[in-house]
Amino acid sequence: MLGVAGLTVVIGAGYVYWRPTQKRHAPASQPAPALQQVRVLLALDPADATVHIDQIPAIAEDLFLARGTSHVVQASAPGRITRRFSFQVKPGLELSVHLGRTLALPSASDPEPSPNEPLVRGNFEPATREEIARAFDKLERYAKCLAVLGAVEGEGRTEASAGVPNTGQMSACIRLLDQANGLEPAMPRLRAASQAYLRAAHTGKNPAILPSLLAAFSAEYLAVRAHWQIEELARQGAEEGQTAAWHMRRLALAAQSWLRQGTAPAASARARKDSLAKLEASYQAFLDYARQSTKEMARVVGADEFATAARALVAVARGDSSKRGAAYAACRKLIAAFNALVVG
Repeated sequence: MLGVAGLTVVIGAGYVYWRPTQKRHAPASQPAPALQQVRVLLALDPADATVHIDQIPAIAEDLFLARGTSHVVQASAPGRITRRFSFQVKPGLELSVHLGRTLALPSASDPEPSPNEPLVRGNFEPATREEIARAFDKLERYAKCLAVLGAVEGEGRTEASAGVPNTGQMSACIRLLDQANGLEPAMPRLRAASQAYLRAAHTGKNPAILPSLLAAFSAEYLAVRAHWQIEELARQGAEEGQTAAWHMRRLALAAQSWLRQGTAPAASARARKDSLAKLEASYQAFLDYARQSTKEMARVVGADEFATAARALVAVARGDSSKRGAAYAACRKLIAAFNALVVG
């Protein structure tokens, strides 16, 4: 009995001794502790923009990502400039992504500029993002109406009518303009021009004046659109400063303005001179920024193509602007390069 008791004590002591020894010699490849998941809020403008994070589609505004990890986000939407940038996850992170609007390509069929069409200018009290969004939402109705009439490029564009528009065109335009007139902000000159055209088209008494009334309607639309494009430029400058994207937008708008004023036969000498001066100033400011901010420029995909197109356009502007074909081709190329940018 004493022998059995002694054996039990030895086995017990051995178990107590070997158990911690086995723990000390456990395999070194233990699973790493899980990283803390952090909620990241993603605010998009426009709200229906397509977002990829590390090339994977993000389908929610609330993201849950591992704390301390780095990611790349890319956001895009029709009619907007694509943005791509990196971020590191931390508690309370909110990503606010605003996509600036692209610019419409100019067309040789665009009407002469209205006297009300503004040049690019400074604005220290720009409209709010909400006001700008409402204005472009309203302008979209006018643009669709003009596209139906064949007056401007856009979705649903038809062949330009030399006479009275047909019933379908009239009905579509009346519906779109009724929607537009119920929206803010007020655009009295544009509203008056649209009503003058539709009233004359409806009566059909003098079809010979319809082309000039349609041109006046289109010119007022382009003038109001230019005004709100400048407001968007000013708002971008107020919120982000004079970044690479700001300089490129300013130069593209100046080129658009120069094309309309510099190549219009009826434009005044003063308007042509002023538009060329604005283009020259915007181009020089862009070059100065590019030389001083090489890292910022490197973050913009397509910046080299934009710079090449800008140089070619300015060369045309400094030459014989009466060569309308060359001017339109150079300006279209510049604006297409702007629309293709991916801003970092």
